[in-house]
Amino acid sequence: MAKILNLDALTPAETRELVLGGITYTIPEMTVENFILTTQAAQAIPKDATLDVQIEATVDMLVRSVPNLPREALTGVPLTTLSQIAAFVRGNDVPDQTDTSAPAPAVATDETPAADPASDATPDGAAPAGN
Repeated sequence: MAKILNLDALTPAETRELVLGGITYTIPEMTVENFILTTQAAQAIPKDATLDVQIEATVDMLVRSVPNLPREALTGVPLTTLSQIAAFVRGNDVPDQTDTSAPAPAVATDETPAADPASDATPDGAAPAGN
């Protein structure tokens, strides 16, 4: 009798979604390729890198990690919000912001237009912790 490991039958233990600008973005489990690219990008950042370089690397990681999430949707949020998004995408829960009972917003697809970067959000928060 053959033993079979059917990976197609396995499902992630938890589904994570990011709601930004009224659009829901599904956050897939990190792939091996994304892990390698993210690790290489993090290692390439000099220890004395300026804050703008660190934030740009964070935005790059988020765009790579969340399909259909437009860069413009991230560059229009306050820095504190960007930090919360990065923490959530890494698998950390953001206190009081992970409500699964909220009404379902629109779901992002390849046809979904990018969020308006000129929204009411302006970068006025503190630097992301640990990035």
